Amino acid sequence: MKTEVFDNNQCSICKLEIDHYKKSNIPFKWIDIHSLKYKDNELNISLKTLARRLHVKENKRLYVGVDAFAV
Repeated sequence: MKTEVFDNNQCSICKLEIDHYKKSNIPFKWIDIHSLKYKDNELNISLKTLARRLHVKENKRLYVGVDAFAV
């Protein structure tokens, strides 16, 4: 199972850091929370909530904030 990272490409600070990680060979599935990919997602978390903290889904478990960075 791929690790899914829900990123906020409309935040200039977030985008800078996420773009750095995207250049590495980390095998994550990157999902821009403002894209259609997210709108089809089953998380049922508001866009406002997703935009405030990093969210990572791995093995059907959702990690938020510091825990998400640890993943």
